[in-house]
Amino acid sequence: MQMDDGRNGWPAFSRFGTWLVLLGLLNMSTGTLLSQSTSEMKMAKQAEFELVDKELNTQYRRVLDSQDEQGKTKLKAAQEAWLKFRDTEAEFAAHSEDQGTAAALAYIQSQIEQTKLRIEQLKAY
Repeated sequence: MQMDDGRNGWPAFSRFGTWLVLLGLLNMSTGTLLSQSTSEMKMAKQAEFELVDKELNTQYRRVLDSQDEQGKTKLKAAQEAWLKFRDTEAEFAAHSEDQGTAAALAYIQSQIEQTKLRIEQLKAY
């Protein structure tokens, strides 16, 4: 009677299982599932945007509160210009998708990315 030393198909199964686990972890860590519909992906991205937008507002208020009147005026003008840039950049990202199904996802993903960058800029003040 021979003992199975792991060379009779077990390593292939083990590698496959490992890949499935890693894929599952990747999906969980990114907050998406492979089977999500476009609508579900948009809802998830909208929720992500709301979180980063809340952090943006927190950082903006923190910096605004630390400024004198002239600094507040300049920060408000900079923020208004940045918001226009962020939204226009997102429009361009969506346009790059030819207004297809992915256009709305490209729009909100661009907003998320630009907002995260702005948060880091505000943290520096």
